Amino acid sequence: MSDFTIGNACNVPLNMQQGTVPNMGDSLRDWFQPTTFGLITKSTVGFQLNEEVEQITFWGIVQPLNGRNLTMMPEGQRKWNWLSVHAQASPNGAILDLDIDDVVEYNGIQYRVMASKDYSLYSYFYYELC
Repeated sequence: MSDFTIGNACNVPLNMQQGTVPNMGDSLRDWFQPTTFGLITKSTVGFQLNEEVEQITFWGIVQPLNGRNLTMMPEGQRKWNWLSVHAQASPNGAILDLDIDDVVEYNGIQYRVMASKDYSLYSYFYYELC
């Protein structure tokens, strides 16, 4: 009789072992392209609103949110322009680091970051802009 047991990984979280989470970096690299956002910071100087725009270039993809996700939004506004952004999370490229309520400019239109998800284990970040 041998003392051999078959290991079961059902109780091991995905991020606990090296190599268990698929690195999407290689497959996303063909999909991503250089993209530029203008990060807008607002401040009040002498009772006047002052907006400064910092250009951020990163590797990613910007696309409209699909119709099903729009109908599920709590705001219930389908006329608003919603975008989804997948951005590369890589030490060899510029990383897009946005927080909820940040305001960015893309193609001359200002968008607010409504959702931010850190999928850096999979080599990307995900944002929803409105």
